[in-house]
Amino acid sequence: MRLKCCWRNTARSTPCSPDEAIALAQRAVVVAGPDDPSAPDALAAAYASAGRFDAAAQTASMALQRAKDPDLEVEIRQRLELYQGGHPYLQTIR
Repeated sequence: MRLKCCWRNTARSTPCSPDEAIALAQRAVVVAGPDDPSAPDALAAAYASAGRFDAAAQTASMALQRAKDPDLEVEIRQRLELYQGGHPYLQTIR
């Protein structure tokens, strides 16, 4: 639930509050534990939504190291490239 809220706040073209999304995602990273790639992936998106692209790229790299699923690795790599280029990750949420 917390992770879905993070993604809703960070992956929209008009985020609710990047600072709130960062705080939620940071808590999700702690709760999820050291092996989960999804929480740092969401945190990276939150950092990028706040314009903190260096932190986003570093955190996405951490998520990539944790990812075991090849499809998830591809998705995280694509987002990492966005952050390295100074762009946030945006998606349409229905």
